[in-house]
Amino acid sequence: MIPFSLDIYLGTLEAYAAGLWPGQLAAGGLGLAAVLAIFLGWPAAGRLNAAVLAAAWAWVGGVYYGAYFTDLNWAAWAAAGVFVAQAAVLAWLAHRDRFDPRFTASMRGYAGLGLMIYALAAGPLAGLSGTAPWPAVSLFGVHPGPTVLFSLGALSLCRPSPPVALLVVPMITAGASAAAGVLLGIHDDLAGVPAGLGVLILALSARKRA
Repeated sequence: MIPFSLDIYLGTLEAYAAGLWPGQLAAGGLGLAAVLAIFLGWPAAGRLNAAVLAAAWAWVGGVYYGAYFTDLNWAAWAAAGVFVAQAAVLAWLAHRDRFDPRFTASMRGYAGLGLMIYALAAGPLAGLSGTAPWPAVSLFGVHPGPTVLFSLGALSLCRPSPPVALLVVPMITAGASAAAGVLLGIHDDLAGVPAGLGVLILALSARKRA
């Protein structure tokens, strides 16, 4: 049971969006740069993606959950901690240059990169088409749903196989976001569940072949 109404949720999102603007544009720009780095095969693509993801997870945990939703739901404290912990791991990988997503002209490559592009574009397209009110539009780097989707896409491209340990938090948060969205009547985050399962299957099959 969600301890707040849809109106309160949308009002909180509206206040969050207003306080953040124009930070949403910066987050989208960093996400686009990360996608292009993988697609073009830039040598620093892994470190850039790990750093961008670390910043995104830290922001969502510390600001989205920590500053805006802890007054509405005690569970937001747990979500904030989990997101910040994932950010710390990603930051360590960026520092050590141990995050290696690579694009290849294969089903895996197109699916992973496509998921990252979807995470960047789905929210703005929903807002422009009127299928979602602008305060409820989910955007990469500032909202949990698209941040998780983007992360799953990047993880699916990691060589030699997606790191299973890094999939745990995105899969749990994808399920939690989808469940909360259903209870509130917002279905933007439902894609995270099948995406997470797909990446997990990919990771396990790649490890089995290795």
